[in-house]
Amino acid sequence: MRQLWIGLAFFLATWCTSGHAEPAVGQVPPEVELGVTKAGKGVKPGDYPGRVVVINFWASWCGPCRKELPLLENLQEQGKGQIQVIAVNIEDWATFRRAAQILKDQQMLLANDHNG
Repeated sequence: MRQLWIGLAFFLATWCTSGHAEPAVGQVPPEVELGVTKAGKGVKPGDYPGRVVVINFWASWCGPCRKELPLLENLQEQGKGQIQVIAVNIEDWATFRRAAQILKDQQMLLANDHNG
């Protein structure tokens, strides 16, 4: 029985790691809509060709999330046009709008995950 469990664990470890290839430089990201901006525009990673796209999911009630937003803003600034941060809020629309108003001076792209 122990050999069965060891074999199953080996299979799962091999299967979980073998199917995921490392992204290559220049590889096109999947065309999945991450959410919408405060203005209602859909946001996709592929909207930023030639840039490194950093996607962050956050919520206003999450203390660590609030602490990392300025770090991500700084990362985008230091990237000098080569990095695009997309900060996707996972809360309801009204909460997102209030948070976006508070963060209005940020250069990173704020979006709301309207699909949950």
